[in-house]
Parts: sequence; C-alpha cells; structure tokens
Amino acid sequence: MRGLTCLFLSVFVGLGSISAAQPSWSVVSHNFEFSMTITGKVAIDGQISMDEGDKIAVFVGEECRGVTNVRYDPGLNGYFIYLMVYGNKMGEILTFSVYDASRDKILVVKNTLSFNVNNIVGSPDEPYLFNANSLTPSSDISNPEINVYPNPFTDQLNIDFSGKPGKTELLLYSVNWHL
Repeated sequence: MRGLTCLFLSVFVGLGSISAAQPSWSVVSHNFEFSMTITGKVAIDGQISMDEGDKIAVFVGEECRGVTNVRYDPGLNGYFIYLMVYGNKMGEILTFSVYDASRDKILVVKNTLSFNVNNIVGSPDEPYLFNANSLTPSSDISNPEINVYPNPFTDQLNIDFSGKPGKTELLLYSVNWHL
C-alpha cells in the first residue's frame, strides 16, 4: 500500500517483553567521538508514558549508546525524552529498549534509526515517537514484517508488507492519539 497520507502512524506489532529488575544501562560517553540527539516521547501500549521511572536506552548491538528517563517538562506541559546518542561511525543501526517501571519489564521497541553525526531527530513541537508494546504478538498473525518509510514523514507514507499472507493489524492515529 503506497501513498497513504495521515498525520501520524502508530504500528503496534510488538516483539514482547522481558521480565527484569530495573536495568543498569549506562554509557561511557568519552569512549565516543560523535553524538546525535533525539527529542521524543515514549508510548507503551498506545499510551504516552507519564512515568518518570520509565527509561529508554539506545544500543548498537549489545552496547549501550545512550540512556535517559522520561521527564516532565513544565515549560511544554508534557512528558518527553531527551536522548543523547554516542557513536564513532556513521550509519550504525540504532535499536531501542524501554524499561516500563510500573510493570518492571524491559520492552523492545520496533523503531530503528541510523546513527548520523550531529543529527537532531525530533523536537518539542514534533517529538519522535518510540512505540513499545508489552503485549505478545498474537499467534495468528503470520505476517509481522512491516516496513514503514520515510520516518518521519510529511505528505506521503509508504507501508510495505512482506512475508507470508496472513492477518496483520495496523492502527493509524492522529497526533492527538485519535483513531
């Protein structure tokens, strides 16, 4: 399906959760030459996190490249993450995990980004949204491979489905979280 226009897309095809105590994610910033920043929000099961105990971490492979808590920003009257990401070379694939403090679980985030030196992703006006899903995918969904691009998008969004034919659920939300 190509050419879909909407204000905001939220795809809830989660990879499940992992039981864990609060993670000890940390990064040694002086081991890296470059950085980039991400201003965003964390959504857990479709709800924007307002729990300052929730954390997000960014990884290249198993190596933590940045970590921060969800924070209330009184100037913006909202909950945001301000994430500094560190790296030594362009193009590394960044993956993300969220610690859901209320459930004491680490959630996998479907989003990935590419490390780009001095890049700025998201802003307080247009925060980058990280979607974490605590629900295990339904066993009758046989086509969980969805490629959504570009991300972020302005006027046009492309959604490619690959894999075996089967049931796939796609939820589209506006920026105000309305279907």
